[in-house]
Amino acid sequence: MEMVLDVYKGPFDPGRPIICMDESLKQLISETRVPIPASPGQTAKYDYEYKRCCKSNIFLASELLAGKRMGWFEFVHTPKHGSWLNIAEIELNVLTSQCLNRRIDNIETVKKEVAAWQESRNNK
Repeated sequence: MEMVLDVYKGPFDPGRPIICMDESLKQLISETRVPIPASPGQTAKYDYEYKRCCKSNIFLASELLAGKRMGWFEFVHTPKHGSWLNIAEIELNVLTSQCLNRRIDNIETVKKEVAAWQESRNNK
């Protein structure tokens, strides 16, 4: 494990990027009843029932030393990799908690949210 961590501490070389990659499933769902909006002292209320729309795989690649992330939705073949400290998996968890942790019923909204999140994270 220490050898893997040493890879991340190496100098940035644009000719030899170090890229971590992972995927996450996002189920697209919509409301079956109109939610009750938040009011002073009360949070918004959503019914437990929902309608399944479809599923989408979100792929994320992270070039840690460059501070860049790239998300996409197409299926791609990726070679198996060794035991890496998976920064991409961590980034997917951040993506999910920051902008995909609610009911979304269409892929266009997911794409828009991921693009905005990606631009914001990369600009930091």
